[in-house]
Amino acid sequence: MLLSFPLFRQLVLAPLLPVAPAPRKPLVLLVSLWLLSCPAFAQEPAAPATPTVYSYVEQMPTYRHGRSAALAQFVERNRKFAREQWKTQGQVFVRFIVTDTGAVRGAEVVKGLNPTLDAEALRVIHLLDGQFLPGHQNGWAVPVYYTLAVPFVTK
Repeated sequence: MLLSFPLFRQLVLAPLLPVAPAPRKPLVLLVSLWLLSCPAFAQEPAAPATPTVYSYVEQMPTYRHGRSAALAQFVERNRKFAREQWKTQGQVFVRFIVTDTGAVRGAEVVKGLNPTLDAEALRVIHLLDGQFLPGHQNGWAVPVYYTLAVPFVTK
């Protein structure tokens, strides 16, 4: 008889009867979206990785106006060899990076002759800025180390 009263069922029997769990998917989705929107839980975008500078690639950088003969001619025409330096002859080896746009960056003397000729070799190399076609690896333009010998020989 007591079982027939709806108020008795609701207050006494309802807490004792097993209840089917409510669907949680919408709740989980809402909590996930909220957590992702919070600055403390949101993933920070990855910092741009410093590009790897290659020593050798599938297609090495090339001088825009021709191959090695044109590059040697450019160096010959643009270097200034002071008369007092004529007794010093040889080559200055300069290493630099040809970037993925063809620009010249980070030039440094690897093997020099003397400070005056080393500075002149670096000046000539900086004139080459933007004169290279970039190197390619797997179809992508990449920065590549390039070493060039700048000759200082009297004729």
